Amino acid sequence: GVQRGREIKVITLQGESLGDSRSMGRRAFRRMAKDMANRYLLQMPTFSRKRVTDFTTLVQSAPESLSSSQLSKLAQTVDAKQDKLALSDEDGAQIEKQVETYLSGAETVDTGDDVKLAMLKILMARYASRRPQVSLFGDDEERLEGRPVRADSGVAEGARLHLLHEFRRPFFYGIDTLCDAGSENAEQFLRLAADLVDRSETLIIRDKNFTLSPRIQHDLLRERADSIMNEWNFPLHPQVRLLSDVIGNACVERSMQETAPLGAGANGVGILEEDFARIPEAHPALARVLQFGVAYNAFSLVRNRMVKDRKWCLIELSGVVAIHFGLTLQRGGFVEWNLRKLSESAGVTA
Repeated sequence: GVQRGREIKVITLQGESLGDSRSMGRRAFRRMAKDMANRYLLQMPTFSRKRVTDFTTLVQSAPESLSSSQLSKLAQTVDAKQDKLALSDEDGAQIEKQVETYLSGAETVDTGDDVKLAMLKILMARYASRRPQVSLFGDDEERLEGRPVRADSGVAEGARLHLLHEFRRPFFYGIDTLCDAGSENAEQFLRLAADLVDRSETLIIRDKNFTLSPRIQHDLLRERADSIMNEWNFPLHPQVRLLSDVIGNACVERSMQETAPLGAGANGVGILEEDFARIPEAHPALARVLQFGVAYNAFSLVRNRMVKDRKWCLIELSGVVAIHFGLTLQRGGFVEWNLRKLSESAGVTA
């Protein structure tokens, strides 16, 4: 006699949808995770006594810029890059104008001089790569122009990622980043949040400012991510870890190319959908590795993703693994693989 529409409410803790609905699912999880975190605080006497009921007050969302010495070093690197690529002052000025125009209208507050310089460095490399090759017998004074480059949110995110790997600038901080790192999995979100709550509680007990800086958040999340991966102890976890490591390193290599070809970067690999469909019969051992990797939230599968007029299956790393390797939490960027590469990377044979 139970009427599903009236008596049962389905609450999705982990989404598997595609396209725009994936973005909707992520936004819905953010709302649910924030509410869950606030309820978590209400159960803790230390926070209740201080009347701290909003989790967002524990985590600072304003960016942490490079130090003056690091900023000076970055500026020198950008100047050296312009000279190395033989870009004229006019070319440099046009690219800088592109960056300034984008940053002036960007919705994010992370638009400081360090991000600007890192974006300049990326766009200079892109501009140079688009110039036609110099003729063997051409005039040395001939000025070859490249196709225009555009500053956008992808370049900005790629710039921040480069700053993470080159200068250890904090990248993982803020409530939305914490929610996204949960990969729409409530348990994973709570495990990542636990260390942040513990640190804030300690600061409250010591009567100190309990709002965590981006640096502290970033370091705590990376330490927790490393700990979670080291504690993996499920069936075929050595193969899942091996595959995650190979994918992670491939994504770092691709994301850190000087032109940031994928913008925000990669956090997964993709094989053609037709090849993925053959895995259960042609590569049963690989199928089991993928099965347990998905089941224990090491990565997720995104089926039938249309890219370059072909359907792909993406093996996306979870938020924990992305944090471990220092990869973007934005979805969509992937490294192109084939079935053979995927099987070899998991250390299994057909």
